[in-house]
Amino acid sequence: MKQDKNLSNNLKQIRLRLGMSQQDLAAIAGVSRQTIGGVESGQISPSTTVALRLAKTLGCQVEDLFWLEQEFAEIEAIPAQNTSIGGSVRLSLARVDGQWVAHPLTGSNAFRLEMIPADAERVNARNAPILRVKLLDDPEVLHHTVVMSGCIPALSVWARAAER
Repeated sequence: MKQDKNLSNNLKQIRLRLGMSQQDLAAIAGVSRQTIGGVESGQISPSTTVALRLAKTLGCQVEDLFWLEQEFAEIEAIPAQNTSIGGSVRLSLARVDGQWVAHPLTGSNAFRLEMIPADAERVNARNAPILRVKLLDDPEVLHHTVVMSGCIPALSVWARAAER
C-alpha cells in the first residue's frame, strides 16, 4: 500500500458518524489500526481487498469512501476586469474570438442568481495582463459556454431555456 496523491477519502467522517474508533473499525474489517490511520490521513492507499472490507464494514459502496481527484490543466486567459483582489480568485471562463476570457466571481458577482459555479482559479499574481488560471472543470465542457451581453431582463429566461 503506497500513497496516491490523487486518491481522496472520507473514511474518518463516515467512521465518526457511526461512532466507531479506529480500533473498532480495524477489528471488524480485519486490518490493523495503523492501516486505518494511514488511510484516513492519506499516507497510504488501501489495496482493493482492504477498500472492499472497509466499505462492507461501514455498509456503503467503495465509491462512497474513495474517489480520484482530477487534475485539470492550466491555461492563459484575458481578464474581463481588474482582478486585484488578493488570494485565490474564482473565475468564470468563456471563449470569445478564439481566446479565453476570465470574469472574476467576486463581490456582487460571486453568487449570481443563476448560481453558476466557478470554472477556474487564478494562479499567477494579480493585475497581470494575461492571467494564468487552473481549470476546475473539464475543458471540453467549457467550450460549450454561451456568452450573452445586454440589459434586457428576458435574457436570463432565454439563457435558462438554452441550457435545457
